[in-house]
Amino acid sequence: MIAVKWRTVEETVARIACAAIDSYQGRRGQARLSWCSSYWTPQYSGLCFVEFGIDDVDRSYPALACLVGRGKMSVEGNGKALIVQRNANSHFRGYAILRVPPGWVERRFDFTSPKAVREGLIREYSGFADEILDLFRASNEHFAIRPIHALPVGHCWTHRKGLTLIGDAAHVMSPFGGEGVNNAMLDAAELARLLATDSPWDDAVMEYEASMFARVAESAEGSAEGAATFLSHDGQALTLELYRRHRSAHEASAGAG
Repeated sequence: MIAVKWRTVEETVARIACAAIDSYQGRRGQARLSWCSSYWTPQYSGLCFVEFGIDDVDRSYPALACLVGRGKMSVEGNGKALIVQRNANSHFRGYAILRVPPGWVERRFDFTSPKAVREGLIREYSGFADEILDLFRASNEHFAIRPIHALPVGHCWTHRKGLTLIGDAAHVMSPFGGEGVNNAMLDAAELARLLATDSPWDDAVMEYEASMFARVAESAEGSAEGAATFLSHDGQALTLELYRRHRSAHEASAGAG
């Protein structure tokens, strides 16, 4: 569900919560453009993720558990990258990241065979340390293709009475800013708060949309910069510089507190 059509406050809040969590379908614009007065569709960023998982890591793969730690790890080189993050229940979710044309991943790997995908990724990342390749060797049978799309920075639409969008359906951006879920949940909270006031519902939605358009612009710009930096011609140096800026900002913020 990516569109909200209201009848009661209670139903609207429930619909908003569902849309915030399940707005991924709007990422490719299947439903959003059927009514949204916008000329723009999400554009392919040039980056494609191959998602994989590793189960029961702490017991079955203690060396990998130590490698990734309690948060996430990333490695970049030779025009490729790998990000692995810890989830709940001793599970790792990983992403092999490639800067490739649309459809290249589908042609390169045989997704009808998990074994073939696993072996293909190991070949594709040849030259990486063997400890890194062990992440692919330990992967389970589930792989998914995640091409990264984004709407233009500053994207908006003309208000239409009775309908609106939130989350990725409204402002899909690359994951490199780390703000997608934050913005989606804030969309839901802000829209629900405004609908619960004494204002006419259509006025509340217009206020939400105007505020949301302004709010997400900074996140979208940062995400676009991250996608352009990642795996660029000087990607390793630029990524290191980006991390150092984040660290300096964090230390400055901590010092000010």
